[in-house]
Amino acid sequence: MAKKKFGEGFARLADSTHITQLTVKNTQSGAEHVLPNVPGKQASVRIYFAISRNAKKAISSQQAQIGLQLFGDYVTDELNHPDAHPNIRLLLNIIDNDEVWQVAVK
Repeated sequence: MAKKKFGEGFARLADSTHITQLTVKNTQSGAEHVLPNVPGKQASVRIYFAISRNAKKAISSQQAQIGLQLFGDYVTDELNHPDAHPNIRLLLNIIDNDEVWQVAVK
């Protein structure tokens, strides 16, 4: 089995080692999703941090598309095995439902 690769530009993302966790909150429903900065989740934290670095500190459909590009081959894996990658699934849902999620850095 070929090793999955992150998308183009992933290596150039800002450092996120100073982050303990990200909390992502749906601006309409209030649902929350927590991304701890721990082994196995560090790439997700790095991607979410990068795509939320805007004036609103939020992820909308446009930022979610960029996030999926950065996740690279892992998106295909999520599409083939739903819920294998919950952080990718959240980005897909943001696009599908045209949602906005606020991001808090801790």
